Amino acid sequence: NKELRQSMNEWYDSFVKRFGFLNDKKNLELIKMDASGREMLSLERSIEGKLIKADIFSQPVAFNPNEITQADTSIEALSASLNKFGEVNTEYMLSLMDDKSREELLSDLHGRIYYNPLIHAYETADRFIAGNVIEKAEKIGKYLESHPQEENSFAASQSLNMLREAAPRPIP
Repeated sequence: NKELRQSMNEWYDSFVKRFGFLNDKKNLELIKMDASGREMLSLERSIEGKLIKADIFSQPVAFNPNEITQADTSIEALSASLNKFGEVNTEYMLSLMDDKSREELLSDLHGRIYYNPLIHAYETADRFIAGNVIEKAEKIGKYLESHPQEENSFAASQSLNMLREAAPRPIP
C-alpha cells in the first residue's frame, strides 16, 4: 500500500530529524526496554558504517517477487498454496498443474489435507487434526447429519473418521 508506505516514511523521517537514528546509542537504550523493540531496530541497516532505511520503506518485502506459475507435483502445489495464501487453495493449486484433475490432486494429497465441512474448505492435516478433536468430530458429525446433501460428504466423512482415530482414548 503506497499510502501506508509514504506515511511510514514521513513518520520515520520526522523521528530521525528530531531524535536521531533508531540505532543511535541514545535511542537503543530506550527501544530495548520494550519487549518488541528489537524488531523496530530492523527498520534501519548499516552500510559501510552509515545507517540507512531498510528496504520496507521503498518496496514490499514479505512477498516473493518470483511468483510460482507451475508445479510438477501435488505436494509442490500445496507448498506454493501455503506460501502464497497460508491455506489450502485447491483452485490455485490446480492452476499450477495443467495435467491434474481435482480428483487426482485430492488423491495425491490424501493424508496431508482434510476437508472441513464447517468452513467448506480443505485444511492441512496438522491444522485439521489439532485442538479439541473430540469436540470438532462432534460438530462435524452433527453437521453431516443435518446436511445429508453436503457436496463433499465423502471427503467430510473421511475427515470425520480421521478425527475420531486421532481422539485420545478414555482412561478406564
